[in-house]
Amino acid sequence: MKYRKVKPVLKKGKSLKLFLWNFSVVEIGDKSLISGTVVKNIDEENTKCKNGLLNYFFSIVKSYFYKTYSNGTLFFFSGNRKLLLKTDKNGEFFQIADFKVQNEIKISTGEIGETEVLSSDDYSKRFRDGGSEIELITDVDDTILESHTLKSRKRINNILFVKPDKRKIIEFSRQLAIQIKDRGGRVFYVSKSENNLYPLIKCFIKSNGFPEGKICLTPFKSLPALFFKKKKKDIKNEKIELIVSLSQKKKFILLGDDTQQDVEIYTGLAGKYPDKILMIYIRRTLKYGSKRLNKKIELLNKSGVTFKLFDEKIDIGKELEFLKNKF
Repeated sequence: MKYRKVKPVLKKGKSLKLFLWNFSVVEIGDKSLISGTVVKNIDEENTKCKNGLLNYFFSIVKSYFYKTYSNGTLFFFSGNRKLLLKTDKNGEFFQIADFKVQNEIKISTGEIGETEVLSSDDYSKRFRDGGSEIELITDVDDTILESHTLKSRKRINNILFVKPDKRKIIEFSRQLAIQIKDRGGRVFYVSKSENNLYPLIKCFIKSNGFPEGKICLTPFKSLPALFFKKKKKDIKNEKIELIVSLSQKKKFILLGDDTQQDVEIYTGLAGKYPDKILMIYIRRTLKYGSKRLNKKIELLNKSGVTFKLFDEKIDIGKELEFLKNKF
């Protein structure tokens, strides 16, 4: 198939600079899951954790004014392989390639590379299959780090005024992720947080000893949309189910918390893929669960999948020893 050359439409006197944001290639069987977002006119400094609280604060706020390369066409090159990618209205591309990506990667806006899409992010981009049958899918907020999701003012304060390396970690979640990684498994971080917060999340992972893994987030948001536009309800469930359904020879441990939809989502997955869900852990944050939540937990208990609520009192050593027998 011959692709036509595609040049970005620019205003007179301006040059377009494109940057890959949260780009990754995940090896799944004999295929590759290629995804990312293309952002206009930023550079690698925008993806880094800033020194100094004021710089950090402004870097987060600034991300809600970024413009994405929406409804554009891109070309993915790796060795003698070439793939046509298209970004959606949010500047995201998400495609399953029917081959394993082995060589150096280059992405541009044209066949001969009129505008190369740059990326020098200091976070892993390639996630190859390590050979383990068991992998981990985990939520982020209130699951690997304390976010106070149900307390809006406290959550916003944490995002804007507490640097990632100072955030409180959930130690059991870290030890579980490390054990999965040490045994050749991968970790998938799936959150309803918007892509604007990618630098915060990846810096938290890197600075607190969590294994690097694919980070799945919701699309970029503008500042007005952050307050007035609700996120698509099923987007988190769709991302998790895609990973589970594509990974035909894998089993998964699901890690979440009781503050949002994790119990409901995991119950649905347990019912749909009972042979692929090995274990479900839900972090208990609420002192007194609502009747609705308790009903969901009851349904999860009846799913047939091993399920456990945990909090800071969990015996980490004993639990990890129990999980070793699952490998």
